[in-house]
Amino acid sequence: MTPYGKEQLFSLIHRQFPRWPSTFSKCWNESCQEQARGGHECPKCLEKKLETISDKKTAQKYMKIVLEMREIEVNLLSQPENNNET
Repeated sequence: MTPYGKEQLFSLIHRQFPRWPSTFSKCWNESCQEQARGGHECPKCLEKKLETISDKKTAQKYMKIVLEMREIEVNLLSQPENNNET
């Protein structure tokens, strides 16, 4: 996979974990019955693609970290503003 292809893969993975409510539909892979954001590939199919450039453990870790990052972002965005900034 080219460096550009890897960047696209990372972007698609991040897209599958939106911060806010979003529309989901069937994964575009015909044999898959999972849900995917925007009619693209689902997280499971994207994780399999990620395994082609890494190993299974790294791919699982990456997916988990992206999901955790989104959860942290949502928590931070929902906190009241800090008026004590300097």
